[in-house]
Amino acid sequence: MQSIDYHGKITKRRLEKCKDICRTWCDLQYRYAEILNNTDSVINFETNVPILDSLTSDFLVLFENNTYKVYECIERKNLRKPSYITKLQMSQEYWLKKGYDWGVVTNAEE
Repeated sequence: MQSIDYHGKITKRRLEKCKDICRTWCDLQYRYAEILNNTDSVINFETNVPILDSLTSDFLVLFENNTYKVYECIERKNLRKPSYITKLQMSQEYWLKKGYDWGVVTNAEE
């Protein structure tokens, strides 16, 4: 989950199941993109899907049973920061109103 006007480091690469160039901006997203790409039940996925006017969701995933799920990646250390919580709530409300399942991916506890 990122602001649309994000100007930090972005890693670009091609992955078989990613609908476009796979753009990730942190190690957690990078690793999760690989997991999705290697998951048999995943047909394809998109990264940095625009929602609202100023925010993107990390992954929109289509599964082989024709269901979609949205995943937001967030470092565990940021889970208690109010700005991140607000963004997560905005994303969750947006996608649930559209009827999509929604979840959060975090790194291992340190």
